Amino acid sequence: ASPVTGPFLFDRVRQRQRIRATLEQVYRNPAAITDELVEILYAPSCDVGAQQVFASILTAPPGPTPEALLPQVRCPLLVLWGEGDPWTPIQRGRGFQNHVQGIDYQFLPIPDTGHCPHDERPEVVNPLILGWLPRAFAAV
Repeated sequence: ASPVTGPFLFDRVRQRQRIRATLEQVYRNPAAITDELVEILYAPSCDVGAQQVFASILTAPPGPTPEALLPQVRCPLLVLWGEGDPWTPIQRGRGFQNHVQGIDYQFLPIPDTGHCPHDERPEVVNPLILGWLPRAFAAV
């Protein structure tokens, strides 16, 4: 973006009401969208250089796909996925199993959850992780 339009667009995107509207699109648990969360996401946008970081994220090359990286993983892997994720639909994650080779791999969908399971449903996600850790360490 240009030196004029870049900052203008960034100032529009980082507005608290736009952050909240974005969260409402991707979260399935409305109770998780709190004023505190909006502030946590808004605060870094006030840092010096934040607009340049935002621009670099939008213009950077995408990098390797999960399908390309997964065959290289050699440790146990737990994948928790929100069933209602509108940005990265669960069908995409379900196919990852075909790219994992010779490791303990567990894919767990989280019902009634969108893009951020760890934040939307910590009461579900945290016990799953804690239950998986001993199994993961035993496999290493």
